[in-house]
Amino acid sequence: MAREKILIVDDEPLNLELLERELTAHNYIVESARNGEEALKNVASFMPDLILLDYMMPDMSGLEVLKELHHKENRVPAVMMTAYGTIQRAVEAIKEGACDFITKPFDADHVAL
Repeated sequence: MAREKILIVDDEPLNLELLERELTAHNYIVESARNGEEALKNVASFMPDLILLDYMMPDMSGLEVLKELHHKENRVPAVMMTAYGTIQRAVEAIKEGACDFITKPFDADHVAL
């Protein structure tokens, strides 16, 4: 059985480290990106099954990354993550193609499910 691949996109190194450790422990293949531009490059080369995408990042927001990803043919499912969750942001993310919206902090075990 093939292991699922997850791309984590977050500008906070500690968040990347914690999620990467937890998901790897649950037998996922994990790659990380620290910004939107890096994420877009990694999607093409890593071809993830799922993207965990931070909403607020410098230079290119998670919403902008989501818009860019969903203009391409390869529509990878994305879960938007944020420490500043509002209904408006959740609606925006879902409209742009996010399959879910979660608020930080969250239990990394729940993400692994």
